[in-house]
Amino acid sequence: MADQPPTYLVCSPISYFADDVAARCSNCDAAIVHRPHVDHSHVKICGTCAAQLFAGEPEVEVRITEETVRELTLYYATPKGRG
Repeated sequence: MADQPPTYLVCSPISYFADDVAARCSNCDAAIVHRPHVDHSHVKICGTCAAQLFAGEPEVEVRITEETVRELTLYYATPKGRG
């Protein structure tokens, strides 16, 4: 069985939720945050590194968990989320 390429989790530098988990980008060491329910085996990177890593890739698969969809829906329904 061939080694599988890593699965990357592109993380935000901005915390939106009180229980966000502080982390560091695996590539450049920038401060990032992710949700506590994410798969911890994924390689966590910042948006800048993701843009550089995936530039020119013919196919990039993007996913969002159902839990994150629910959380963001609730967040954007608040005055703070509507900004």
